[in-house]
Amino acid sequence: VTLIHFSAQMQHKGVAIKWVTENELSIQEYVVEKSGDGMHFYSIQKANAKNRAANNYESQDKEPAAGNNYYRLKIVHHNGKIEYSEIEHVVGNNEPSNYSMMPNPIVNGVVNVQFINQMHGNYQLRLTNINGQLISMKSIYYKGENNLKLFNINSLADGIYYLEIINPENETNVLKVIK
Repeated sequence: VTLIHFSAQMQHKGVAIKWVTENELSIQEYVVEKSGDGMHFYSIQKANAKNRAANNYESQDKEPAAGNNYYRLKIVHHNGKIEYSEIEHVVGNNEPSNYSMMPNPIVNGVVNVQFINQMHGNYQLRLTNINGQLISMKSIYYKGENNLKLFNINSLADGIYYLEIINPENETNVLKVIK
């Protein structure tokens, strides 16, 4: 077996663990292992091998610890041989996910939003007026930036607007925008 890719990445609802293999012959299973110190690992999930030429696998740790989380892949062959992947390190954070807009009221007509502990992925953004009429809409790919300049509302009249943020899991959050 050739392990092409192994990764662990913090997302909105846990740690996404992904791996890609090629030339998968006589592999029995994959075991995702976890550790808090990078030395003492324990099994958290298993996946049966597909034994095909090219394979994609996904797993998720829905309960990462605050602080250090180490992950590795244990590759179990039918003949009992065991191999291990490189170790991936993820820092868990038990702070809630959120969005923050500062300053509000808006200064210089630019809507700046901070994504706090949000998953990477495609987001839909809708700016509406107080009556719910759509003023502007856009899609962004969020990849971990701290502060996003989302809309320039200089041309809009002073007043109250709403920014709807729809995350990759189709959950909607609404922020009040004051201009």
